[in-house]
Amino acid sequence: MMKRCLLIFLGVMAAASSNAAETPEAALAAHMRAINTLEADQMLATQHFPFTHLWHDGRSDYTATAAEFEAIDRSVLGPEWHHSVLDDAKEVARADSAVTYLISFSRRRADNSLINSFRAIWIATKVDGDWRVQFRHGVLPLD
Repeated sequence: MMKRCLLIFLGVMAAASSNAAETPEAALAAHMRAINTLEADQMLATQHFPFTHLWHDGRSDYTATAAEFEAIDRSVLGPEWHHSVLDDAKEVARADSAVTYLISFSRRRADNSLINSFRAIWIATKVDGDWRVQFRHGVLPLD
């Protein structure tokens, strides 16, 4: 519960500022908000490049530069999806310029009812003082 409150607080703080994310946790919250918009410019503002998404089945989406980026295709989120919630983020490894998290998140309907919950690995990196997500792996259903 404490971690969820912290993530919500960081998300509010990041939303209140147009500046770059100052912490890796704020970068995670900003990235989840950007996913919820499904808008490429919002996603771009929360990602470092090259960006890699390694899917649970071994497929990999690699985007070398921001110019090559395409927004998430809504169809991969399911017909009932309205938004996602970052429920938890557990730090797995930390360096000065990269932090790896095991996250759990839930996909929700418009009435906020749960569709399903997942876990994934997200890595936030710091470039020129700016924290953003640079790697995502998986979307594994929570048991």
